[in-house]
Amino acid sequence: MKRNLIFVIAFFATFSIFGQEKQDFKLNFGIQWNMPERYFNSDLNKFNGENSGLGLHIYPKWYFKENISLGLNMEYAIVEEKATTDAISSFDIFSFSPTINYYFLKSKIRPYIGVGIGIYTVSRAEKKINTGIRPIIGMSVFNRFDLSFEYSKIFGDLEINPLVSEGFGNYYVSLKGSYSISLSRKKTNPNTVYN
Repeated sequence: MKRNLIFVIAFFATFSIFGQEKQDFKLNFGIQWNMPERYFNSDLNKFNGENSGLGLHIYPKWYFKENISLGLNMEYAIVEEKATTDAISSFDIFSFSPTINYYFLKSKIRPYIGVGIGIYTVSRAEKKINTGIRPIIGMSVFNRFDLSFEYSKIFGDLEINPLVSEGFGNYYVSLKGSYSISLSRKKTNPNTVYN
């Protein structure tokens, strides 16, 4: 717990120092659709909603270089549990994930890849603080809109009581849509392309 807290504080400090120097902040926020497990497992029937759900995210970031951004993804996701009875419930998942993205082009449409490593907390789990990883593939359009696929994997045993729920496999796959606004104080060339 203390180690995770120190990691987050150190990230914020670095974010603040370099962000003041660069003065090139962006704020992304948007919604997400967590895709059902049946899309990836043909053994499940078409009405099975396991791992499906919705979510919200907010993601402040700054550009370390023209094609590299660093940020902190803060996310709330609702993920449906494995269906074992007619009474199907879901998990509320909160995450804080320092993230790095790499952009391939200097154009108005920019594909990118990224990865985030962070802290997850899951409702109905005995273990409250967990670590996880979040690989990303996406596309930025006109410096304003992002569309991405993200795989969120939580490590270890969440210690979910099997009498309460069968869990959700400790992962979910999201299709995210985001809108970006600039928080920079310094004016930039309008022909310069950043996310």
